[in-house]
Amino acid sequence: MLENKEFLGSEGYSLMGAAFEVHKELGGGLSEELYQESLVPRNAVPTRPGALQAGTIELGLRGIPFSSKNELEVYYKGQCLRKKYIPDLLVCRVPSVATS
Repeated sequence: MLENKEFLGSEGYSLMGAAFEVHKELGGGLSEELYQESLVPRNAVPTRPGALQAGTIELGLRGIPFSSKNELEVYYKGQCLRKKYIPDLLVCRVPSVATS
């Protein structure tokens, strides 16, 4: 079984750090929308996964690539469903580039 550190990797810890920073700054007890906007502003334009959006707040400050409100296909037993899944936030892993 994978340990959390192996499963999440540095990307997972960076994302958790961004969420903790927003909570530390705003405090607790607020609506989900306020925390989400602190990570990703409402006016952020959805882009393809892996592309960093201009105008991001905490995720942008940390260089964490994401997409927001993108439609994702859902499959059931190999068949694509008509209804799409639209997550508030999709954090994308950026492939590392080997340097010589």
